[in-house]
Amino acid sequence: MKKHIKTWISFTLAALLLAAPAAALEFTDSASITNQEAVSALVELGVISGKPDGSFDPNGQVTRAELAKMLSLLLEPRGGQYPAAGFTDTADSWARQYIDHCYSLKIIAGRGDGRFDPESAVTGTEAAKMVLVAGGRDPSGFAGAAWAERTDTAAKAAGLYEGVATAPGAPLTRDGAARLLYNGLKLLEDRTVELGFTTSGIAVMPDGSLLLTDTFSRVVRRVQNGEVSLYAGSVTAADINGRPVGGYTDGAAGSSAFQYPWAIVPFLGGYAVSDAENNVLRLIQNGQVQTLNPSGMEDGVRFAYPTGLASAEDGFLYVSDTHNGAIRRISAKGELTTVADGLKDPMGLCWAGGSLYVAETGANRILRLKDGKLTVVAGSGEEGFQDGPAEDADFSAPQCVAVAEDGTVYVSDTANSAVRRIRGGQVDTILTRDLADPESGHPVSPAGLALVGGRLYVCDSFTGTLLVLRV
Repeated sequence: MKKHIKTWISFTLAALLLAAPAAALEFTDSASITNQEAVSALVELGVISGKPDGSFDPNGQVTRAELAKMLSLLLEPRGGQYPAAGFTDTADSWARQYIDHCYSLKIIAGRGDGRFDPESAVTGTEAAKMVLVAGGRDPSGFAGAAWAERTDTAAKAAGLYEGVATAPGAPLTRDGAARLLYNGLKLLEDRTVELGFTTSGIAVMPDGSLLLTDTFSRVVRRVQNGEVSLYAGSVTAADINGRPVGGYTDGAAGSSAFQYPWAIVPFLGGYAVSDAENNVLRLIQNGQVQTLNPSGMEDGVRFAYPTGLASAEDGFLYVSDTHNGAIRRISAKGELTTVADGLKDPMGLCWAGGSLYVAETGANRILRLKDGKLTVVAGSGEEGFQDGPAEDADFSAPQCVAVAEDGTVYVSDTANSAVRRIRGGQVDTILTRDLADPESGHPVSPAGLALVGGRLYVCDSFTGTLLVLRV
């Protein structure tokens, strides 16, 4: 089963970037850059860089291939492999992956004769059209004989040309491209991917596609290049409320059954899934689903609603045994040990920097397990919504955590409908919903988190949407 979804990139945090002071530029010709703030912001985002000789060349013209690369990096910093666009002149282009990416998102088009013409100069109007389409504007509005006029009208209304020195129909300079894309950050802000299913867990595959646990239909789905497909599990018969009843069946991935797939992480060359309501772990590997049966559990002890999972670089899998109040560890050989117990409904896990981070949902705290010792990273233990010093901050049923390379911890503060951040001993809120206003948007019930190349993916388990934040 495949289903087309609207591609969404959220730059909710771009507002912070736009308000922040521009970092000093270190190009040999920095003084000649007109749009210092815009260039600085895009350099910081990894979207634009200098020339090999150390200059920026602000007045140099931008080619269609170069703009495709900038847009591709803006939309997906990690990069990846995408279906070939099929242009006759891009097979050997240095920018082929970026062109294929933008084409897969319907952001770019060819010349009409099968060519993309990658090395020709791009005009401001052409660039504006690409940004408008990437921002969710109807591409049909920028087609036909009068496409340029309609594009310029829409671009001016959106403020895309503000600060761009060249005329829209003229070749775009590097300085102008930076400013146009910088203006486009506002256009791309606060958008959503409507998945069409509720999800609590997310994993990123090597090719950049996403695996998501569908907790309503009780299956695992894959999102790749704007398409959703079934990855594991089968949609079973529905109950009287129209929800699939699920089940417990191992075997071929497409005919297997889950009861409540909660989290998903890489393990043993495949993906481990916590099947919470079946009280087991499952492994999707080589097109098959099997139950993980670790040895070494204490006599009479079985998983009781396993939820959070984390993979460590040494090959261990960590499991939140939620209703048993424990954290278990499973080796590649299937040996199981208990590494922490006496907790109150632990859920989300993340392994980073040699430590295991734990969302202790029932105690409204974030913990860290290192060398067998548990410490509190943040949370007073009281239920509430309070930023400030980490030890005094209040959370409400935080479900998931993700940790960046610099040690910043991101938290799905689920009952508060917020995403929180812990860094430098302080807690702040980076995304929230006005609880007094039901129409104020996302997130309603943030759950699974994943960090990829400067983006934070947030699963909103209530609305069936995926939020993507620049962090």
